[in-house]
Amino acid sequence: MVTDAQTHKPTDSHTLLPRRLPFLLLIVAGALAYWNSFDGAFIYDDLESIRDNPHIQVLWPLSEAMSLPLWNSALTVDGRPLLSLSFALNQRLFGPEPWGYHLVNLLIHIAAGLLLFGVVRRTLELPRFRERYASSGTWLALAMAAIWLVHPLQTESVTYIVQRAESLMGMLFLLTMYCSIRGFTGEKSGRWYLAAVTACACGMGVKQTMFSAPLLVLLYDGLFISDSFRAALMKRWRLYAGLFTTWLIIFGIIGLTWQESTIDFIKISPLRYALTQPLVILYYLRLAFWPAPLVLEYGWALEDQWWRIVLPGVAILGMLGVMFHGIRRRRWYGFVAAWFFLILAPTSSLAPMRQALFEHRMYLSLAAVVVLAVIGCEVAVRKLASLPVHRVALGGCMAIAVVAVLAALTHDRNRDYHTELGMWQDAVVHRPANPLAHTFLGNALQALGRPGDAIPHYRKALQLDPGYAEGHNNWGMALDAVGRPREALSHYQQAVQLKPGLADAQYNLGNALQSVGRTAEALAHYRQALQRQPNHVDARYNLGNALLIAGRAPEAIGHYRQAVRLKPDFAEAHNNLGHALQASGHPREALKHCAEAVRIKPGMAEAHFNLGNALVALGRLRDATEAYRKAVHLNPYHADAHNNLGAMFRESGRYAAAIKHFEQALRLNPAHAPARKNLRETRAMMGEDR
Repeated sequence: MVTDAQTHKPTDSHTLLPRRLPFLLLIVAGALAYWNSFDGAFIYDDLESIRDNPHIQVLWPLSEAMSLPLWNSALTVDGRPLLSLSFALNQRLFGPEPWGYHLVNLLIHIAAGLLLFGVVRRTLELPRFRERYASSGTWLALAMAAIWLVHPLQTESVTYIVQRAESLMGMLFLLTMYCSIRGFTGEKSGRWYLAAVTACACGMGVKQTMFSAPLLVLLYDGLFISDSFRAALMKRWRLYAGLFTTWLIIFGIIGLTWQESTIDFIKISPLRYALTQPLVILYYLRLAFWPAPLVLEYGWALEDQWWRIVLPGVAILGMLGVMFHGIRRRRWYGFVAAWFFLILAPTSSLAPMRQALFEHRMYLSLAAVVVLAVIGCEVAVRKLASLPVHRVALGGCMAIAVVAVLAALTHDRNRDYHTELGMWQDAVVHRPANPLAHTFLGNALQALGRPGDAIPHYRKALQLDPGYAEGHNNWGMALDAVGRPREALSHYQQAVQLKPGLADAQYNLGNALQSVGRTAEALAHYRQALQRQPNHVDARYNLGNALLIAGRAPEAIGHYRQAVRLKPDFAEAHNNLGHALQASGHPREALKHCAEAVRIKPGMAEAHFNLGNALVALGRLRDATEAYRKAVHLNPYHADAHNNLGAMFRESGRYAAAIKHFEQALRLNPAHAPARKNLRETRAMMGEDR
C-alpha cells in the first residue's frame, strides 16, 4: 500500500494496472505482429522516394528536406512535404538503412492504435452509450483497437516503408479526433481544440486524404455531442473555423503541383474510374473479413462491362442509403458508415488515380468495419450467454482468437517484404495478367545480376500491354546487360516514342547512342531526361561526359558540378570535373576535385592519373610522379599514365626508367604518338638515337 501525500488516502498501486493494461496489451500486440518487419527491404516506390532521394539526406534548407524539387514528379513524396521531412528526420536519427524506417513506421502505427482505442473508449463513455457499455466499454475498445492494429490488411501501410504517407496521416487524423473529443467532453477545451487544429494541419501536409477530418469531427459533434449540426457550428465556431481553414494547405499544394495533380483527369476517364470503385470497395470489404491474397500491385483494370458495374453499384448505393438514414436519425451506425465512405472518398470517387485499388487506402476505413464487426459480435454474445461472467469468457476468447490469427497472418505477410524478388514473385503468382508485376519482377531479377531471367518477364509485360513504355525501357536494359546492344537501342527508341517524358528511357537511349559514337543525338536525349527530371544524377554525369568528348569542356563543367552537388560522394563525377577543369585551364580547382575523387575511391587509377596532371600544371612534379606511379600500379595497362610517368622520370634525369615506361606505353598502344616522340627524344638525350 502507498499513501497519497496530499489527501492521505491509501492507494493500492495494483489499481493502476487495469487502467494501463489495455495500452500495454496494444503495444505488445503491435510489436509481436510486426517484429519481423525490421528485416524488410526497400521496394517499389521506396527506391526513388527514399533510397535514391538525395533531398532527404539533409535537414536544411527545409525545401530540400521536404523534397520540394521533386514536386510534379509523380513520386510518393510529391506534394507531401511533411512526409518527406519525416524521412529526412528518420535518416538523420537512424541512418539510411531500412530497419530505422521500419522502426518509426511501427511506432507510428502503434500510436495510431492507441489513439483509436482512446477515441472508441471515450465515445462509449458518452451519456447516450454509458449505460449499455458501462462494464464492457474499455474491453470493447481494446478489442477493436487490437484487431485493427494487427490486421494483415494494414501491412501495406506499415511494412511498405513509403506508405508511411497513409499511417502517419492516419495517426494525425485519429489525433485530431481524439483531441476534439477531449475538448467536447472535458475541461480546458481551448487547449484541446488548438491541438486538434494543429494535428489536422500537419496531416494535410502529409497526405490529402486528411481532407475528411474536419467533416468527421463536425459529424461526431452533431450526432453525439450537440443537439444539431447548426448548434455544433454555433457553439464551437472557432474550432471549425480552424479545422476547415486547414483545407487551404491542400488547395495550396494542389495549386503548386497542378501539372501532376490534374494529369490523371486527362489520361483516365473520371466516369469509368467512378464506375469501377463500387467493385473495388466491395473487394476492400472482402479483404477486411478474409485478408488473402494480399498483393502489392493489383493492376486493377477500369470496368466497362455493365454487368460487372450494376450489382456492385446497387450494393454501394444501399450502404450509402443506410448511412444517410443513420445520420438523419442520429444513430451511431450513420457515423461509422460515414467514417468508412468519407475517408475512402478522395481515392474511391470521381477523382481518378493511376491505380484503382491499393490496400493502404483502407488503413483508416478498416476501423469502421472492425467497429461494426465487434459490435455485432457483442450483440451475439449477449444473446448467447445470459450470465455476465459467461459473456466475458466467451467474448474474451473470441477476441483473443481473432487477434492471434490476424497477428499470425500479418507476421507471415511481412516476410514478403523482406526482398524485392519475393514480393514481386508473390504479385505475379496472384496477378499473372498484371504487366507492372512482371516488369518489377524483371527489375528485381536484373538487380540480382540475372538479366537473362528478367527478359521473359519484360516480354510478358509487353504482351499484356504493348504500349507500356517502362517495359520497353527495362527490356532494353536487360538486353544491354546480356550483350545485345542493337536490340536494346530499338527498345529504348520505342520507349521514348510511347512516353517522351520517361526520363530513364531518354537517359538509356542517350547511353546507347553514345556507345556507338552518335554523340550529338546522345546529347539531345540526355537533355530530354534532365528536362523531365532535373536531379537525375547519372544523366547529368553522362551529359557532361558527352560534352567533354565533343570538346565542349566549359559546358561539361556545369553538369559535373550539378552531379557532385546532388551526390557529393560521386567519385567519377569529381574525377571528370577535375579533368574538364584542367582542360579549361583551372588546375587549382581541378586538383581539389581529383584529390576528392582519390579520397572517395582510392582504387580509381584514372583519378590518380588526373591528379598527376593537375599537379604537373602547378609545378609539383614530385607529387605528380607519385600520383602517376599509383595510377600504373592500379592499372598497368594505362598507356597515358606510363607515358606521363616516363616524362616525370626524364625530367628528374632518370632516363633509363623513363625509356622503360615510354616503351611500355607503346606496347599497350602502338599508335601512341606522344610516347613515341618522348621515347625518341629521351634516347637522343642518352646518345641512343636510332
